[in-house]
Amino acid sequence: MIVLAPINLSDNHWALAVIHGAEQRADVYDSMSTEDNTERIHVAIKGLIPRLFPSAVSSDWAIVNEPTAAQSNSDDCGVFLIHAALRVICGQPLTALSVDGQLLRRLYSALQQQNVEPVCHAGLLNEI
Repeated sequence: MIVLAPINLSDNHWALAVIHGAEQRADVYDSMSTEDNTERIHVAIKGLIPRLFPSAVSSDWAIVNEPTAAQSNSDDCGVFLIHAALRVICGQPLTALSVDGQLLRRLYSALQQQNVEPVCHAGLLNEI
């Protein structure tokens, strides 16, 4: 089982954890990565693991901080999280080291009424 878990830090920042149950691994996508954020995200994930996988021992799990595009302001973490989640859902790598947060906002606003599947197959994510 794979779980996409948005992680909220102090009501002012969002990061994404992709938790791979079978592999006992959690991948972290944080567009505003700092040492403090990383530590708090890891604590949150270690708290989630026993809830999602009751027989699991969270200390046995690997938590991997994946390379993620960095946001250029303090407002775009939500759209960066959605972008990362959509790429994971579509099976596309997060290779971009620079992403325009305003472009993401416009794209996801326009897609708000659409199903995710057409977005995956239309190649729209390859443009970002």
